[in-house]
Amino acid sequence: MKRALMGIPVLGVAALALAITALADSPRISRFAMARLEAQIDGAFTLGPSSFDILGNTRGVYLPGYGAVFTTMVSPPTPIPTPFRELSLKDILEIHDRKLRMVPVLREKMRDAMFTMAESPALDSVQLNEQIVCGATMFYFKWEDTAGLPSQIVMQAEKGKLLDVKSGRIPRSQLDSVIKTQEL
Repeated sequence: MKRALMGIPVLGVAALALAITALADSPRISRFAMARLEAQIDGAFTLGPSSFDILGNTRGVYLPGYGAVFTTMVSPPTPIPTPFRELSLKDILEIHDRKLRMVPVLREKMRDAMFTMAESPALDSVQLNEQIVCGATMFYFKWEDTAGLPSQIVMQAEKGKLLDVKSGRIPRSQLDSVIKTQEL
């Protein structure tokens, strides 16, 4: 009986040693560094004449063996009905048209964010063959016309290829083949 119980701590120590070894092999990204990058991405979406409202802060996570994934929820500034002012059909159509015009702007801001992420010292531990992902969910009120508007845009690319485009080793004209974009 004593011999059987003595084997348990040895197995526990062995399991702990394996876990520590596995953690030592995987890249580590500090939460502090990730939070600074999240704030930087939020700023990129909210700056400039064509800005977006951020509805909840950008959140990033590193998935070992896959890469870094950042998600956010955005909306172009949108007037809302109040007890003092109802929105007319004309207002709703104008909001829809404005959001249609803002989708290409959102795509461009997301592409810029992809380069920011790839170059960031916060993601130095992300391997060159791992993915950088930026996902933006568009917010809509129930009363909005969403015809032709995406509910979500997801962009992903290998970190190394993004850095190759940024440095000129891959021509910028090939950016669409480097960054895979899905609009849902």
